[in-house]
Amino acid sequence: MRLKNEIFAHVLDWLIQEKKVDDQKDLAVKTGISQNTVSRIMTGKVEPSDDTLRKLNSAFGNIFNMQYLRGESVVMLNEDVAYYKTQSVEHPLTNLKTEEPSNAIDQSSLVNAALAAKDQVIAQMELRLSEKDEIIQTQRLLIQNLQQQLAELRATSTNYDKHPFPMGVADKPDMKPERV
Repeated sequence: MRLKNEIFAHVLDWLIQEKKVDDQKDLAVKTGISQNTVSRIMTGKVEPSDDTLRKLNSAFGNIFNMQYLRGESVVMLNEDVAYYKTQSVEHPLTNLKTEEPSNAIDQSSLVNAALAAKDQVIAQMELRLSEKDEIIQTQRLLIQNLQQQLAELRATSTNYDKHPFPMGVADKPDMKPERV
């Protein structure tokens, strides 16, 4: 599943946990996003558009950080963005401590975006490798099948070198060899 879809699913889970919505259908009603679109996003068939993310955010009083919804930040709620902007934060992945509070969210966003991009590249490479492995396996099975058929044909066919006459010639009465 794509990053934006995972974030959308996480937001839905959070909204359900916070009792702001009951389920996907309720989310669709409260946001004005079609139930079909919500379902397709949740199954990963489509990625949520910026317009869909804005509708989602707007329906709940713009409580969500739009950078988070787009996969560009690790901070989900706007109230948390305000908190982190006033703190000197050490990022757990980089161990960098920011001296200027306004840089804390930017470093976190950069690290998160880099990790998300890396994960997407790895997932795409794994998918391509698995597709290539399937093709190679199919080709191997085809070769084995053809080798087996060739072996069966060799086993059932007559060895023509050992016969004095080609097939069909010995069947003609005037061409049969004399018996001694």
